[in-house]
Amino acid sequence: MNHLQRARRFIEAADRSQSAYPRAFYRKIADLVSLSEEVVAYLQETYGIKPVLIGGIAIQQWGYERQTTDLDILVSQRDYRRLMQHGEIEHGHLDFPGAFPIDVLCEGVDRKPGPEVVRDGASVYPTFEGLILLKLIANRLKDRADIVELLKRRPMTAILKQKIVACLPEHLVEPFILLWLEAAKEKKQARRHPS
Repeated sequence: MNHLQRARRFIEAADRSQSAYPRAFYRKIADLVSLSEEVVAYLQETYGIKPVLIGGIAIQQWGYERQTTDLDILVSQRDYRRLMQHGEIEHGHLDFPGAFPIDVLCEGVDRKPGPEVVRDGASVYPTFEGLILLKLIANRLKDRADIVELLKRRPMTAILKQKIVACLPEHLVEPFILLWLEAAKEKKQARRHPS
């Protein structure tokens, strides 16, 4: 599903909603999805840069719909320098018209991997494993909660666990395993006590 199809889906969900809150939520997400497509097209057409969309927009892509207030993109060091030289980035933010801030993260900074490590083939989104890696690196409470919610929405098989662990640096394996166990526990509780 491309960005515009996802944006349409969110707008349709907003139109079906009887509540003002979900309607506003889905419209905001639709606007962010639309902006992300514009940013990706601009960077590709102007500079030949293919960023990876990470953060809240990537979480949406992998099935966890939660509020997000900005657009986060990951680029290589070379591409980051090019954008800086052309005056496109100021204080880590892309200067692009739109209602949302656009944070540009650079590989190697704060141990961020390069886009090619987390990219999902031809997609502008990270692989599931790549998104988990980025969330583990960020290591904020919100990121750990995102990992648990993302895992709960997938079949938690030994193969998935092995696939994720294989892409993690050694120091992140134990924190991941603890989050995996928490997700499995919450998933089990939800099956026992459906709301």
